Amino acid sequence: MLMYMGSGAALAAYRRDRRNQMLADCARACANAARACLEPPDTDGPEWSGRETLHRLAVDCEKLCSLTAALDTRQSELAAYAMTACAEACAACAAGCEQAGSQTLLDECRLKCHECEQTCRATAGLLTHHVDVAD
Repeated sequence: MLMYMGSGAALAAYRRDRRNQMLADCARACANAARACLEPPDTDGPEWSGRETLHRLAVDCEKLCSLTAALDTRQSELAAYAMTACAEACAACAAGCEQAGSQTLLDECRLKCHECEQTCRATAGLLTHHVDVAD
């Protein structure tokens, strides 16, 4: 097990960097899955139903992962809300991949989405606070 030794601020930055790498990896896997949904069905392989739905879910998840990473990187007050939305998008995308069956790209997307969902839910709980907007 890797142990981190450093200050509180350095530890927070390290965790944020790891979280943002995970968000980027999930966004990349979702983009690949979305592209796979647009490919013509393989004449030798099985056709899966729900291609259009999975395509939309994967694109939404990709976009929310990217937005969440951007907000988290700059420590936006809205990052907690993005984390919650991202977790929901990841859960929906993972479920769509599971329903589509076993295909390498979809399996990777499903795994990345499950990991990202768990991290985003945990992080949203840590970041939740009221955002005050000055007049």
